[in-house]
Amino acid sequence: MEWTLAFLTLSYLLVNVIYSLMGPFYPTTALDKGVTPIFIGAVFSMMPAASFLASPFVGNSLEKITRRGALLLGLTLQVAGMTLLGASAGMDEFWFVACGLLSRLFSGLSLALVTTSCEY
Repeated sequence: MEWTLAFLTLSYLLVNVIYSLMGPFYPTTALDKGVTPIFIGAVFSMMPAASFLASPFVGNSLEKITRRGALLLGLTLQVAGMTLLGASAGMDEFWFVACGLLSRLFSGLSLALVTTSCEY
């Protein structure tokens, strides 16, 4: 039981830390690429919006996918999102924003999966 609690706590910590890591560098990089502030705001708001919209569906299907399945899927989506975000640094303006939005969508779904499974 202690390992389960430790894993849940670590998963919750990682998902939330990754959310705050984007703040210091993304706006500067985006402005250097010519991205307008409205798109920077859209990228930042994608994660909470996706999490808010996905949480009820995750809660309804948690018994089917199990807590462990939700955690593994959530952490996998988080890895995919961070990989996209890292890869977007060398892209032009359109793909930079597209990868940023998709990355934050994955992170929002990840947050919904991990948070719902931790609180279930």
